[in-house]
Parts: sequence; C-alpha cells; structure tokens
Amino acid sequence: MRDRGQGSGREMLKTLAHEARREQTPAEKRLWELLRDHRCGGLHFRRQEVMGPFRLDFHCRQVCLAIEVDGSIHEEEGIQRRDADRQQILEQAFGIRFLRVTNEEVILRPQETQERILQTATDLPECPSSPLSHLRGSRVQLLRGRAERGGGGLLP
Repeated sequence: MRDRGQGSGREMLKTLAHEARREQTPAEKRLWELLRDHRCGGLHFRRQEVMGPFRLDFHCRQVCLAIEVDGSIHEEEGIQRRDADRQQILEQAFGIRFLRVTNEEVILRPQETQERILQTATDLPECPSSPLSHLRGSRVQLLRGRAERGGGGLLP
C-alpha cells in the first residue's frame, strides 16, 4: 500500500508546479517562448517539471539538461548554498546537468541565451537515462548542422 504522506506531498508539488507555469516571471515567460515547440534546435523542453522532491524551471530529457532562471535572490549566500545542494542531489540521483541563466540574460540577450542553451546541449555527453539516447549521436549532428547554418529553431 502506498504511503499517503508521500503521495500527498508529490501531488502538492505537482500542484505548485502547475501554479508556477501559470504565474511565470517575465524572464521565464520569455525563455519559454524560446524553448517551446522545439524552437531550440529541435529539443523538447518541459517547464516546471517535478523531479524527485524538486521542480526544475526547464528540463530537456533528451540531453538530461535543466535550465534554471535565476533572479537577484539567487545571489544571496544562503540561497546559493541551497541551490548548490539541490543541484548536487539532482546531478547524482538523476544524472541531470545544469545551465543557470540570469533574468537579465534572458530578457536583454534572448538570442545569445538560446544559442548558449543549444551549444550546451550539443556539447553534453550522451544521456544514458534518456529514452532517446540511442538517437543521441545523429541528433547532435543534426543540431550542430542547424546551429552552423544559423537556423533550426533559433530566433531569426
């Protein structure tokens, strides 16, 4: 029988994730416009995805990449320590790799942010936990080819 406490905690986290999708920050909204519908090199991103006891701002399962959008509060020492601990847990438990971007980067330099995300995704080693890992090599070549041609889902 399933422990009700765990089930209710997970459901609460899912509810919070749903609310966070509805109430995004301006930077999160802008980044979602750059990532949604495979707009970043054909990669599929999810937003506010629940992973264990945490939520990821954006997550691409194909390359095990989480993108975290950090506001000024993340400059505080206690928050930085909490972020580092959370990141280490997710890296070790789920093989997630992280890319952190600031609100300012997303709002002021969206094209550069999108290109940085694509470059990071193509530079990552194979993601063994991805159901698409057997396609990884050909997908990386496709993404790199699109990036080199200046297209493939990047902003015009």
